[in-house]
Amino acid sequence: MPNTSGVNKLVLGRPTGVNGAVLFGHFTDTAPVPVPAAEAAWHLIAQLYYGPSGQCTPRRSSGKRIGNSTAGPLRKSISYFPWGPDLFTTLLLAVPSPQVDVDWEMEDTCPWETDLGDPLEPLPPLTWPGRMLTGRFRHAALLVPSPDGRMVTDAYLTWATHEPPHEVHDPFLILDRREDGGFQPRVADGARALWRDLDSLLLKDNRQNALRPPALEHLPRDLLPRLRVRAYGFDQDGQQKDRVWFKATSPQVLQWLEENDAEMAHHIKRCHVAAEETGKRLDFAARVAWKLATDTSADPSPKAKIKLDPKNPGPWAAAALTQYWPTAEAEFWRLTKSGPTTHRVTRAFVDAALAALDEAIGQAGRADIRVARARNRARNLLMALLQPSTPG
Repeated sequence: MPNTSGVNKLVLGRPTGVNGAVLFGHFTDTAPVPVPAAEAAWHLIAQLYYGPSGQCTPRRSSGKRIGNSTAGPLRKSISYFPWGPDLFTTLLLAVPSPQVDVDWEMEDTCPWETDLGDPLEPLPPLTWPGRMLTGRFRHAALLVPSPDGRMVTDAYLTWATHEPPHEVHDPFLILDRREDGGFQPRVADGARALWRDLDSLLLKDNRQNALRPPALEHLPRDLLPRLRVRAYGFDQDGQQKDRVWFKATSPQVLQWLEENDAEMAHHIKRCHVAAEETGKRLDFAARVAWKLATDTSADPSPKAKIKLDPKNPGPWAAAALTQYWPTAEAEFWRLTKSGPTTHRVTRAFVDAALAALDEAIGQAGRADIRVARARNRARNLLMALLQPSTPG
């Protein structure tokens, strides 16, 4: 590689290139600022796991010059770990158990412990645990140190392989079923609270259209009442955009694993499903209300069909959901404390949605007859969730 990528390319959040936006610090490629070696190591790890797809610094191998890469193995994903009462316990619990799709009897080496070989050759088989956890990188990186080794002054970031990645269930990811029947990692969303993933962490795989992280299986039963879940996520797109890095820790919920407390695990799912269905209905109802309140051609009669414009949802839906989700979370944890029940689960979330809708529409507009009708139509859409045909 005759050209380096630049230290700014290594450091997440720094602008790169002549047109890079200066958002988190005034850095430019014309005057690169070195990075302390310890900090650069963290950025190196982040690039290898969460690096982007698309154009990269070209690399020549076996006479071929290639200048694009595929996304890192954890790009735009969220990882979940069992979280013990102390660091030692947490570290032990984070060691994943062998999986059926990974060879755990072969000699196991990490990529840096063996000859790197030709990047155009087929990938070596996955072994447990080192190759599974560290052998699926799609990027190659080389840091250039300062003369004293204390700083990183430059970096090479390029592609490592273009071979199809090995099919393996990362031990710390939830896999969601796609429409084609396959599975993909749950996408990280900086606006989504951890409690909304809880049923996917507790229920066995055959109970839902999701596969829970293998790291949450086979945990010591006597420790379960003391265990929580720690999540780390990176809200990104598939290529160059990095939105937000986040982490969250749950209360002591792993005592509710289905193997340990099936009744409570299914109660958790029932509460979550009710919350999600109510949230979707609130979004729809608020959009309908905005349409009726602002479009004079819309039919305000109760049974009239409303054609919504996806490009013009209006402000009420976003405002209502902003109000709804924190209240829904409080209701969710209240319902978990009350124990398994089939009564008034949906009612709790509908009440939260009705209050959020009223807050979004506001008091001032209620004197307007169109707004009043729109609000009433939206409330009826929410109240329909409480009809006997609706479970919960």
